[in-house]
Amino acid sequence: MKKKLILVFALICITLFGCNNKSKNLISNYIFEVDDNTLNEISATFILKNIGDSDFTFGEDYFIEKEEDGIWNRIEPINKLIFNMPANILKKGQSQTIIINWEYPYGKLSNGKYRICKSIFNSTKEENIYAYFLIK
Repeated sequence: MKKKLILVFALICITLFGCNNKSKNLISNYIFEVDDNTLNEISATFILKNIGDSDFTFGEDYFIEKEEDGIWNRIEPINKLIFNMPANILKKGQSQTIIINWEYPYGKLSNGKYRICKSIFNSTKEENIYAYFLIK
């Protein structure tokens, strides 16, 4: 009887907590990606798709990180980041094209692996989303 209880307890723990932290983000409600045909060292077009069951909102704000030795480091802007703060609504099943020109705040990006981070909001939480790209 004790062995069965221990086994049941172990299964419950694995189900609730997962095997590691990576298991928490296996299912996402969005797709955020770069249109590689538009990518250059000062700008790109991104596509944000809502594939979840509820609407979310997002603004114009973003920041850029660069991967160096497997670690993502936030790039310090050379000019102040200033954004309009509309509440763009992306309904479930819809997508939106977002053109980002980072020349003024960041200048031309050198060769390397980057990601753009944007914040999205649903009725219960704020979440950061990332689109990854490579400057050659």
